[in-house]
Amino acid sequence: MGAALTLSAGAVGAARAQQPAAPSESSAGSAAQTLGTVQHDGKTYFKNRIPATVRPVVVTPSTPQAEIDDLLASDDPYRVIKFASGEYRLQTLKIHQGNTRIEVDPGATFVMTGTSKFVFDVGAPKGIDPIENVEIASTVPHRKFTVVVQGIPRTGDRRVARLANVTNFAVSGIDIQGSYQAQPYIVLTNAAGNAAPVIDGNSDPSDGLPPGKDYNPLFGTVPSGGVIEDVSANRIHSGYATVQTFGANNVYMKDISGDEGVTVRLEPGSGGSKDKVSQAGPDLGALRNIVLDGITNTNGFASVYLKPHAKDCSNITLNDISATDSAFAVHADSAEFSFDPPTGGTGPGTVPDGVIERGRFAGLRATGDIILTRTPGVTGRAIFAASDLDYIDTKNRIDGATAYEDYPLHEPSGRLRLTKLPVVPILLLSQEYADAVGPQAVRGRYSMNVSGATIRSVGVHHSFDADSDGILVRSDGRGLDGQPLSADEVRYGDATNVVP
Repeated sequence: MGAALTLSAGAVGAARAQQPAAPSESSAGSAAQTLGTVQHDGKTYFKNRIPATVRPVVVTPSTPQAEIDDLLASDDPYRVIKFASGEYRLQTLKIHQGNTRIEVDPGATFVMTGTSKFVFDVGAPKGIDPIENVEIASTVPHRKFTVVVQGIPRTGDRRVARLANVTNFAVSGIDIQGSYQAQPYIVLTNAAGNAAPVIDGNSDPSDGLPPGKDYNPLFGTVPSGGVIEDVSANRIHSGYATVQTFGANNVYMKDISGDEGVTVRLEPGSGGSKDKVSQAGPDLGALRNIVLDGITNTNGFASVYLKPHAKDCSNITLNDISATDSAFAVHADSAEFSFDPPTGGTGPGTVPDGVIERGRFAGLRATGDIILTRTPGVTGRAIFAASDLDYIDTKNRIDGATAYEDYPLHEPSGRLRLTKLPVVPILLLSQEYADAVGPQAVRGRYSMNVSGATIRSVGVHHSFDADSDGILVRSDGRGLDGQPLSADEVRYGDATNVVP
């Protein structure tokens, strides 16, 4: 790589003047400060397309934000900005143009202050066309730079990175010092903003929309073709994650870790009454062709949590997933959303002008080692949800408990409860019986192929797991009386989620 240019106040014009003309594609190379080309199973997820001859512009903690913003907004063919070691207190860095790389010295720390919700906001903010070729990376492999998230516990809205409407992207080498924000720290989503999920147009009759209506294509502007690698976070809110995919396609995530909460949530939308992601139909923004590789969690809920809500998601691989002193390694939940009637429809309180069926994960598989470990002597750190109460081993339940609320609260995030010990490596609330998955459209059920996985519990055994395969499905649960669940209880779930 060419010599770096150190940027001081007022030096943007001079820095641009020293940038070389755009080299031909044949001169592109892989520089030391990039992941280069990332492949998995013969498929390329990211390729650095910024030529090695492009010199980075170095900024320091004394560089004014306006100078950095000007660099990001420049009309140069390529933008490479290197953050030197030190502490930065900046507002959002808007990476809204392609051919941009942010290189960060592992000695650098970004402290989130003020009213800014993001450190990095990546993607084309308007329109359908994505930006291409964006990377955020530590300059030293396996040494992370730090982001310190400051905010109000439980109700804060601070996210380290938002990615939308971008292709050929990579984010790597970040350690997030969290503060139980009520948001995922890294989110992959769409660029629809406040747009309506249903607009005037001509849809396929099979979509169930009335004539003259169609789903808004802006809800399909999700990250496509990219990598999230070597990212860690702590103090994760019990209902959120290190990384969450509200929408994504062809994404490889490797070596992602989390302490508390969830590490990776594969959950398109929220399932709430105002969830426009679900209201935009089953296909736009659905999770497709996602590989999770080497995902870990400690003292939390799960390493991986899945819930498709209204999206038809497909081709998801979970490889080498492990958790220590957490409730689960993998938790697969049935699809649901609060605004649908039992069989879908168009009545009041449902999706305007749309018919909604529950989503699924088709082609979901687990491979490699799926491991749940209990550290000897450690108790009371595993986080679980109300819907999991029937799957807490009888011997690990609290004596005299008659409700979920009788279990200790996870105080920092004030939402979910704690059980004594880890529960089971894989909980499939998405499957009703070992030999019968259950209907997808009206009950949101789906299965997981585990034929390529080695599933193990270390230091904990679940008495409900009769065949010791490390998996519980819905019918494996036991009521508060210790008796097996009835067919109706398996089918309906709790009283707040009654479906046919």
